[in-house]
Amino acid sequence: MTLQELVRSIPYVDIANALISQELAHPCDIEAYHEVYDTIYDITPTKSDTYVDVSWCEPDEIDIGFCISQPYVNVVGIDEEGKIWGTSFQPWSDWAGVEVRSEKLSKAEVIAHCLWEMTFSGFTEEKVQEEACCLTEMLEDIESGKVECIPLDWDAEE
Repeated sequence: MTLQELVRSIPYVDIANALISQELAHPCDIEAYHEVYDTIYDITPTKSDTYVDVSWCEPDEIDIGFCISQPYVNVVGIDEEGKIWGTSFQPWSDWAGVEVRSEKLSKAEVIAHCLWEMTFSGFTEEKVQEEACCLTEMLEDIESGKVECIPLDWDAEE
């Protein structure tokens, strides 16, 4: 099922309960999530050849060198070649049209985690895209040498 099909199959109250029970949302944000839910419900979806996997993951060492000590839900895009991609800054019409796969979560939990991922940088698509543009500008500044990054292993006392 696409995210939009999932959204259309579950009343918002179930998603709101999942957002709270999964500790993804503060009660004061529930109305903002409802607006995002309504947007995905009504938007014209973009057809996609990729899918989003929403699954429980066991604690493990991740790429940037810190350990996650609790099981967590991972939301990732996967293309037709099996390449994993980040989902946070995708246009919401793409989100609406992407197939969502999950084995161990309820439909409401899957939608809740997708909505959380979509809104990590803001509760409107415009705010999310503004943040994406800011990050792109920062990356360009780093790649051009305009700014320098502090290494992860940097010691302030050296």
